Amino acid sequence: MKGKLIIEEYIDKKEEYGILYVRAPHTSSGTITSFALKSFDFKKLPEEINFSKINKKTRYINLNAYITKDIVNLFDQISSDINGFYFGRFDIKANSVIDIINGDFKIIELNGIGSVPLHLYDPHNSLQYCYRFYKEHYDMALQIANTNKIEQKIRPMKPGVLLKTVFNTYLNFSTYYS
Repeated sequence: MKGKLIIEEYIDKKEEYGILYVRAPHTSSGTITSFALKSFDFKKLPEEINFSKINKKTRYINLNAYITKDIVNLFDQISSDINGFYFGRFDIKANSVIDIINGDFKIIELNGIGSVPLHLYDPHNSLQYCYRFYKEHYDMALQIANTNKIEQKIRPMKPGVLLKTVFNTYLNFSTYYS
């Protein structure tokens, strides 16, 4: 085995959700731009599931209608404890949306700037809506990046270094998921 083995705590929650949270630097309150339920096809045997193509085995249900001020406040509190975090998707396990509202959930993963707004994979969304949302999504990411670049005097990566990083990331990913 090439990678390191990570043994995680068993989480006894029925459902998995993705919550995309965005907050501008120097603000205490953000917004949730995507809230989705991930519904897996467990009819297939585990050896038949290719996790590199999980989106073909997963149904995403748009739960944006359930975004409330209470949930946003909860994720404001959580994200304020993560230094420099302004944009990302929390993958969480909970038994229901009500449990999430009540704070009864476990965070299983936090994805950064490359986070995908999972609610867009709900088949009820139009292509036009998805394009418009992606534009707004990446505009917010760019605004945060520009603020950080100016205030923290961060120099952008040189194109060659960026390409090498992307290439090496792809090679590492394809090694484990091909």
